[in-house]
Parts: sequence; C-alpha cells; structure tokens
Amino acid sequence: MQLPKKYQVCLYRFSNEPDKLKYHLSYIKSMNNLIFICGCGHSGTTLLWAMLSAHSRIYGIPYETGVFLNSAINNGQSLTATRRAIVSCYLRMFGKRAKKGFSSFVRNGYLSYARTDFSIITFFKNYLELAGKNNKDIICEKTPRHVLRIDRIKKIFPESCIVALVRNGLDVTASIKERRGDFDKAMNRWIHDNLALLEFQKKFPLHIVKYENLIINPEHELREICRYCDIEYEENMMSYQNSPLDSMWKLELRREQVCQPLIDRRGRWRGALTSSEVTKFRGNAGDLMKIFDYTFD
Repeated sequence: MQLPKKYQVCLYRFSNEPDKLKYHLSYIKSMNNLIFICGCGHSGTTLLWAMLSAHSRIYGIPYETGVFLNSAINNGQSLTATRRAIVSCYLRMFGKRAKKGFSSFVRNGYLSYARTDFSIITFFKNYLELAGKNNKDIICEKTPRHVLRIDRIKKIFPESCIVALVRNGLDVTASIKERRGDFDKAMNRWIHDNLALLEFQKKFPLHIVKYENLIINPEHELREICRYCDIEYEENMMSYQNSPLDSMWKLELRREQVCQPLIDRRGRWRGALTSSEVTKFRGNAGDLMKIFDYTFD
C-alpha cells in the first residue's frame, strides 16, 4: 500500500532521523488489522462487539472511543493545552452561530475538538501495542456514531474493516425513547444515521449486518463477518458471555450488556410506542424501512 501524500508531509519532520521515520512508516502501513463496529445506537453494536472480542486474535477496546467525532468528552484531553483553551473560548463566545457559519471548518478544523489524523493513528498504534501484550493482533473498536464518520475512517485507514449494524427502526426508536424519553429525537436519529450509512455503502466496501439475523442465526452471521475480515471463525465467539469481557467496560450499563446471553428483543415497539407514534414513524421513515426490507407488521 502506497503511503498517502498527507502522511509524507506529516512525517517530513522525521526525515533527518531515519530510524524514527522507518518506525512511523511501518506502523502506519500496518493499520490493516482494525475492525470498526458502528450503526445507529440500540441496533446491537455492543452485542456484536462482545462476540468479536471473544475471538482469540481480537482485542476489543472496552469503551466507545468516539475518536473520529468532534467531541470534547472523547477527545478534549488529546488536544494541546493551548488549542483546548482556544476551542473552549471560541465555542463559549459563538456557540451554535459559529457551527452554522463555519460548519466544515469547525467540525474538523483547529477550532474544534476533532483529533488530527496523526493523533488518531497514534491512538490506534498504542492499542495495537497493548493488544500485542495480550497476544492479540487485531483491534475491534465500537462507537455507534462513527456511522457518520465512515468516510474519515476509510480515508485514514483504507484497509480497515467496517461492520455496520441495522435494526428495525420501530424497535430502535422504541428503545431510544425508553432510555431518553423523546420519540421524535429517537426516530430522527434512526433516519439520519441509516441514510448516512446508505450513502457510505455506495462509496466503500462495508459489511452490513441486520440485528434480526444476528439473533436468529448468529453463527452464520459471525462466519460471514469473519470472512469479510479475513479471519478464521472460532466457536468461542458463540459463548462470548463466558469471556471476561464484562470486567473491561468502564460503564456499568455496558458491563451488564456484554455478559448477557442472546435475548430476542424483536417487536419490542408494540408495547412501547403509541398508535399515533407508529403512524408518525410510518410517514417519516416508511420508505427507509422498505429499503432495509422491514415491515410494519
């Protein structure tokens, strides 16, 4: 794989240090052992993370890194103290007006909490080294909202594998509504995230998994994922709940989720959404449901 020009520029400062340059070139080129799990939240991304992380070669990062997002919570500490202070001051002074006026500049530029490409590369390099200490050579990262940043993932790591989860929009909306209490935001998130996924599917070789298929026939789906990621399927992926994954997660909610056996939650929307909400969802997301072969039965 030829090194992109931006990395040649990024590494120019090492040109007088051949050993250091050789080292950085090697780890940038080796970033083909990354698996990213994404998709609209509440679509089964944690379940799939647990299954893949039970593989003997895969090290699952035990939290949602948000490393590709413009997030103060996830990436604020990765910025230099000067840049962090400037961004904080800028957003306090201008807030949403600044974001609307300079959306692309703010989202990924200096006046944002977005990491630089080199910072992201270094982040995963460190985790690959940690994986090596655990006798593993593949990283699995799970952040649902990275479904909106697939283009940047593939730009930085063109050889990476991206596995996206899709689930019945009514069930997702019901699940998010139960946790957040807002039907409209839940519905709009499902629409927004999955429309983005469809656009990225046109540009990149993604592997899309339907939550329902993962529940009905998990072994088949895992074998297909392993084939896509070019790794051998392992039986222990089916007994993921017996792996010590629950002790890894920082959030208690995730610790509970990763140690649960497969639970069929299909059709939960029937007891969680009102008839008027179902009608509203049909009017706003009916066409998108058809694209993914979902019905309102």
